[in-house]
Amino acid sequence: MPSGVYVRTEEIKKRISESNKGRKMSLENRERLFKHGLSHTRFHNIWTGMKQRCIDKNCEAFLRYGARGITICEEWLDFVNFKNDMYDSYLKHCEDFGEKQTSIDRKDNEGNYCKENCRWATAKEQSANTSTRYRRIEKENEYKEYLKETKDNAVSYGLFWNRIKIGFTKAEIIKMPKNVTWEDVCKKEFLETKKDKIESLPNNWKKIIKYRFGLEGGRIRTLQETGDNFNLSRERVRQLVEKGVNRIFDTN
Repeated sequence: MPSGVYVRTEEIKKRISESNKGRKMSLENRERLFKHGLSHTRFHNIWTGMKQRCIDKNCEAFLRYGARGITICEEWLDFVNFKNDMYDSYLKHCEDFGEKQTSIDRKDNEGNYCKENCRWATAKEQSANTSTRYRRIEKENEYKEYLKETKDNAVSYGLFWNRIKIGFTKAEIIKMPKNVTWEDVCKKEFLETKKDKIESLPNNWKKIIKYRFGLEGGRIRTLQETGDNFNLSRERVRQLVEKGVNRIFDTN
C-alpha cells in the first residue's frame, strides 16, 4: 500500500480516537451530573420549582418569592447538598402522610429557603398559617402607601422593611436619602445607641456583626468577605447577622 495512503489513514484513526475520547468524557460528566439518581422524581421537581421561584424572573411565582427578596441558600443551589439535608426527612414524611401530601414549607414565610428554615408539611399545615399570609398582605399594602407618599425617592420593599425592623418610622424613612444603605443605617444606630446590646450577644455573633459593619475602625464588609474571614457561607453570615440585629433591636 502506498505510504501516502497509509499516513492519511493513520491521521483519520487518530482523529476518530480523539473524537471518541471527547464523547467518553462527555458521558462521564453526564454520569457525574446525574449520580444522585433522582432526576425526574417529585423530590427533584420540588428542588427545581424552589429554585425557579427564587431565581427565574420569567417564572410566574417569582413576584411572590424572588421579587420579595426570598432566596435559596448558596448550598442548596447544588441538588446534592439539598438531597443530603432534606431527603431522609422527605421519605419519612411521605411514609407518614403520602407523597402528594408532602411539600416543602418555610417555617418563617418571610425567611429564605435553607435547612434551618424549611420543613415538610401537608397542604392543611401550609394553609393553616393564614395569619402570616394576612400579615404579608398588610405589609404589601403598607408599602404601597409608602410608595404613594414617597414617589421618586422610594427604596425597595426589602430595604423599607429592614428600616422598619430596626426602629425607624415610615415618616423617618420618607425623609431618609434613597442612597443610604441598610448597612449604613445599622452602623449609625449601632455606634450611637446599641453598643451595650452588642456586647451581650453570643461571642460568635458579636465578632461577625462587628466585622460586618466595621464597628472597630474598619469599613463595612460584604457578606462574602465576612464569610471568607470566618470560614462561613454567605447565607450563614446573613442568618447570624439577621438574628443579631433582631436581638439588638428587640424584634421578632
